[in-house]
Amino acid sequence: MSKPTLYARSLCIHSAWIQQQLVEIGVDHDTVYIDYLERAARRNLVRELERTRSPVTFPVMVLNNGDDMTKPKLFALSTCVHCAKVKELLISLNVDFDTLYVDRLAGDERNHRMRELKGYNPEISFPTLVVGDQVVIGAKEQRIREILLGE
Repeated sequence: MSKPTLYARSLCIHSAWIQQQLVEIGVDHDTVYIDYLERAARRNLVRELERTRSPVTFPVMVLNNGDDMTKPKLFALSTCVHCAKVKELLISLNVDFDTLYVDRLAGDERNHRMRELKGYNPEISFPTLVVGDQVVIGAKEQRIREILLGE
């Protein structure tokens, strides 16, 4: 997966706050300060961003190479029965999602994913399901259905 890019304004308090949050949870990313771009480059950037979101306001986080920030992510343990229940539910609902079995990770990758999980769930409990800006901690089927299906 490639690094996300944060397009920001250099003197914007919101840009600074997002930058700080990304650093705290350990997200390796690039930052482009749009006020330092030449006028034509800035105009082209805005046009490109408008193809996927409108209106364009800064700061904007862009996940590169087609990565989808809204694709659900399940933080799980390979031996956890509750994690398996959530995974089965997502499969039964035909949801395209990523599963991260943190107990199967090692070294820097494990440390990075644990910091990422702690940003969503400071208690670091399993399962933890992240869907966009929504977080479900535990095997809460009804809550998961509400978020994914609007039930």
